[in-house]
Amino acid sequence: MVEIYDFGELPDGRLFICMELLDGKDLVPATETEVRPPAEVLAIFRQLCKALGAAHKAGIVHRDIKPENIILVRKGGRDGVVKVVDFGISAVLGQERRGKIAGTPHYMAPEQIRGHAFDGRLDMYAAGCVAFELLTGSPPFPSEALEEVLNAHVHQPPPSFRQVRPDLQLPAQLEQVVLRCLSKQPGDRYADMHELEAALCEAQIACGLRTAWDDLPLPECAPDRLERLRARMPSPQAVPRRWLWPVVAGVSLVAAGVAVAVALRTPTRLRPSARASTPSPRRRWSPPATPSTSPRRRIGPTSRPPTPRSSSSRPSPDLPPASPTPAPGSCAASSPPASSTSATSTGTSPAPARSPSSITSGLAPSTPTTRGPSSAAA
Repeated sequence: MVEIYDFGELPDGRLFICMELLDGKDLVPATETEVRPPAEVLAIFRQLCKALGAAHKAGIVHRDIKPENIILVRKGGRDGVVKVVDFGISAVLGQERRGKIAGTPHYMAPEQIRGHAFDGRLDMYAAGCVAFELLTGSPPFPSEALEEVLNAHVHQPPPSFRQVRPDLQLPAQLEQVVLRCLSKQPGDRYADMHELEAALCEAQIACGLRTAWDDLPLPECAPDRLERLRARMPSPQAVPRRWLWPVVAGVSLVAAGVAVAVALRTPTRLRPSARASTPSPRRRWSPPATPSTSPRRRIGPTSRPPTPRSSSSRPSPDLPPASPTPAPGSCAASSPPASSTSATSTGTSPAPARSPSSITSGLAPSTPTTRGPSSAAA
C-alpha cells in the first residue's frame, strides 16, 4: 500500500497527510477493448490480495477498490509493484455507519449498495470487478445508467468471460475464481484475501502459467494446502527477467573485446625469414551492436473525462519513441513511461476522473453516470 509518512492538523484547523510520491500508472484501460494477459492479471491480483489482507487485518475496509486506485510503479529495480491508494472513504470495522452508501457504482458490492453490514469481503467483490475488467476490457455490469448498474449488482448474475469477449481464450480456472468473488452473498465468496490468493495460485498451477511475481510469499492457508502449493508453484528462478539477457550480452561483448585487444597487442616471436615476408596483421575489431529494445506500449491515461463510456470517447494509447541502441559493450535497461501520482488529503481524497462518480444516498432513478474515480461519502 501507499506509505504514509506523517499526518496531523495545521494551525488553521485543516488536516493534512504526507505520503510517498508515486511514479507510475493506474490500471485504467486505454480503450474499451484493451485487456491484460492472464499472467499479468494474476501477478497484480496476488499483490492486491496481500495489500487488502494487511488492511483487513488492521480492521480497515477500503470500500473503493477500482482501477484508478491501483497504481503500478517501479521500485527496487522491479516493474509492476502494486500500490493501493485513496482510503478516503475507508471504514474501520465496528465503527461503520449503517445505511450510508458510498463507493463507485461499477465496483460496489450488493451489501454496500443496500447499506447492510459488511467486512473485508466487500473489497473482494470490488477486486473481482477489477479483475473482470482487466481480462475482458469492461466491468461486469457496464451500463451507464446509475439505477441499472446498482440493480444489476444486487440482482443479476455476472456474465461469463465468453459472453463479454467471445474472441478471447481466457482460462476457465481463472474465470471461476473471479466469478466467485462476484457472488451476491458475502458467505458465497472466499473467506478472506488469503484464501482468495491461494485459489489464484491453484488456478495458475492448473493453467500452467508463469508470472514475473512467482517469488511472492505463498499465502497463509491450511498446512496441507500450503505444502501442495509449495510443491507445484513455478520456481521463481525459472521466471525470465527482461533485463538479464541484455546484461549477459553486454558483458560478453566487453569480455570478447578485451580478449581480442590483449591478443592483438601481445608480440609474437617469428623466425627471421618469416618476419620480412609475414608482417603481423592488425585487424580492427568492432563488436556487433546490441539490438535496440522495442518500444513498450504505454498503458492508458491516468484519467478519463467524466463522460459515458464509449469507444469514441476513449483516447488511443500513445507509443513512446524507440529506445536508442546501446553502445557496444554496454547494457541499456528500459523502463515503462510513467507519470507521477501523488496525493494530499484534507479529509477527502483527490478525485481522478473515469468511472461513474462515487455516489451517496438519495439516488435519482435513471441518472446517467460517468466513470470518474472520485469518491464521496454521505
